[in-house]
Amino acid sequence: MSNSRKDFEDLPDIKGILSGSDFRFNESLNQYHHPDHTNHRISYAFLMGAWMAFQEQQKKIDELKSQLDSFALLICWNCEGDMTKEQHSKNDGFCIHCNAEMELLK
Repeated sequence: MSNSRKDFEDLPDIKGILSGSDFRFNESLNQYHHPDHTNHRISYAFLMGAWMAFQEQQKKIDELKSQLDSFALLICWNCEGDMTKEQHSKNDGFCIHCNAEMELLK
């Protein structure tokens, strides 16, 4: 189970629907299902709507985290000048102020 789906299933309303029910998740279709979908269609509709919305919001969060990471400031070990990761990358791994080589640790 992905962390995203685990986080989703830990939400109180979702946990309430899933606990003790026959809802299952189909990995290949990326959706929930219930063997008796006719009698559980309202819960199914709520669950799937919430799952789709959750995934869309998670995409936005991931994109913002990625953007935020690119704006993190790096400090040069030599001149103590600051620069973004993007500036560092565009300068081929060297400080934009003093041209000292700067290795980023993962």
